[in-house]
Amino acid sequence: MNAIRPSLFLQRALALDAAGSLALAALQLIVPAPLARTFQLPDALLLATGAFLCAYAALLLWMRQAAVVPAWLVRLVIVGNVGWGISCLGLPLLGVLQPAFWGWDYLIFQAGAVLLFAVLEAKGLQQSQPAAIRVPAAVPAHD
Repeated sequence: MNAIRPSLFLQRALALDAAGSLALAALQLIVPAPLARTFQLPDALLLATGAFLCAYAALLLWMRQAAVVPAWLVRLVIVGNVGWGISCLGLPLLGVLQPAFWGWDYLIFQAGAVLLFAVLEAKGLQQSQPAAIRVPAAVPAHD
């Protein structure tokens, strides 16, 4: 399946992921220093991931409204969400981050949310129909 027509379920899952991403991005970009102090997470990490989430949400919103989407792109979003969830838990467990109690809660919440998004998007991908993409015939070269 090279391209799909996103199912209504996938469109809604993408919209939910975009909304959550934008909310988190806004929080991290508007008040990074207080969050960094409260959660004991690096403010540079909060700013960088907040900026990334803005671009990511824009991609999700484009995918949500597109009539045809590359199936690989949906799979990439799913794998990315799983990776984000693993990172939220793995970085502190490996000692890369030393979050405070509330920082752990923040990371666990994010991990749960993105893993849920991955499951919903995978289900939506399964419900989507293949899309035939017309590729123009090759134009013969003129000598």
